[in-house]
Amino acid sequence: MLGLSVSTIHSLVDSNKLVAWKTQGGHKRITLESVIAYQTEFNIKSQIKPEPEVGTQVLIVEDDENTRNMYQACFEEWNLPLEVVIYSSALEALVDLHVLSPLVLLTDLHMTNMDGFEFINAVRKREPLTSLPIIAITGMDHENIQAHGGLDGDVLILNKPIDMKWLKGFLQGIVALKNDI
Repeated sequence: MLGLSVSTIHSLVDSNKLVAWKTQGGHKRITLESVIAYQTEFNIKSQIKPEPEVGTQVLIVEDDENTRNMYQACFEEWNLPLEVVIYSSALEALVDLHVLSPLVLLTDLHMTNMDGFEFINAVRKREPLTSLPIIAITGMDHENIQAHGGLDGDVLILNKPIDMKWLKGFLQGIVALKNDI
């Protein structure tokens, strides 16, 4: 967004000219407000890339590395007209949600720090994502899901082990519906 090198950005963060924090995974995240303030102060044109076409992304939030790798391999094999965006942390996905344009969200329910229940509730509070198709992936039975507060009726539940043929068919249906609109 600023058109500066990574080392320059690090220097700006270290000197508190850009406000940042570290994620659980050790990545630095810089607030959009501080970037805009810096651009304004130094009259820098925005280097923002155009947003992806609305409704072209599958957002996956899964903290298990093997499962993330499986998703990635399947999506590459399926060759669907979708951009797959995978996060290992619900918190990180939530921070970046404002720049994403998901067609559908797949999230594990049992994750550390912010579980899938909290994540789904936070997503549902954000416009225009209130009606985003969500698939909750879990090994929990119905009673355990209810014990965690349950899920809205429009959230699909996909039990582990994941039926990847079903998931591919579901996504093909979502893409077909999107293209008909």
